[in-house]
Amino acid sequence: MINSVNQVLPSSFARKESLGSSDALTANQLIDALEEFLAEITKELKRRGCRLIGHIKGLVDAQDNGHLFFSITSFDEGVRFKSELIDGITNVTLTTNIIVYGIEEALIQDIYNLAFEKIVNQIKPVI
Repeated sequence: MINSVNQVLPSSFARKESLGSSDALTANQLIDALEEFLAEITKELKRRGCRLIGHIKGLVDAQDNGHLFFSITSFDEGVRFKSELIDGITNVTLTTNIIVYGIEEALIQDIYNLAFEKIVNQIKPVI
């Protein structure tokens, strides 16, 4: 979003989601799904006019199977992960925080929702 004096303003978005898989996932499968999820978000943010990423950060809590932190601070850098995950993951809580410049919160939410739908389909959700 840009104000009347051409300043690029920040917008923020946060979400906490629960995900379940009918099949146990390895740590690498979950990380791969998250990389695709975050790549989709950053690609769409840029395509839709985002000028700058303040941060996209989050936590995956896999209960007894550990946790994973992720962070993106630039369109030009990949995702940074800090993980202590153990294979056999069936349920996770995903918390995502996004601060970006140049687009409105409603658009961030739309982008997030589309990317989240893809990750849900990818990890075979429990119905």
